[in-house]
Amino acid sequence: MIRSTAKGILYDGQRVLLNLCQDPFNGRYYTLPGGGQLETESLPDALEREMLEETGYPVECRQLLAVCEVRCLDAAFNHLYPEYSHKLYHIFLCHPLAGHRQVPTETDSMQLISEWLTLDQADRVRLKPDCLQGVISGLINGTLSGYLGLQQIPYNHG
Repeated sequence: MIRSTAKGILYDGQRVLLNLCQDPFNGRYYTLPGGGQLETESLPDALEREMLEETGYPVECRQLLAVCEVRCLDAAFNHLYPEYSHKLYHIFLCHPLAGHRQVPTETDSMQLISEWLTLDQADRVRLKPDCLQGVISGLINGTLSGYLGLQQIPYNHG
């Protein structure tokens, strides 16, 4: 089973919002906000819901930028959570809507905070999955798009 996920690069014209996470296997790292697509949702609807739940920001989903895949190699994890063993990330450009940030209602278990970073910072931080490492500014400015590859990981992450 492949889990369809919608991930967002929330861009305010100068900065992007990333989730700072920590877990025992991967240490501290950043991820794009977003999550799984429900059965009746479009990808943009899933992303707008997930962004509000995880970050508290209402957003407008603008454009599909890229796709990448992650496959977890941990047999015990895959047995317990088969729906999370192979994920397809649909990465969208999002813009914040006018209004105030709300309190996040459903953060990921590994998520510590949501943090605004400059494009230069976002390209230099440890970003999971690794196929997103160093490519945020290229995705935003249009010099990079399409399929970013398949990453096989020893342990699951957000």
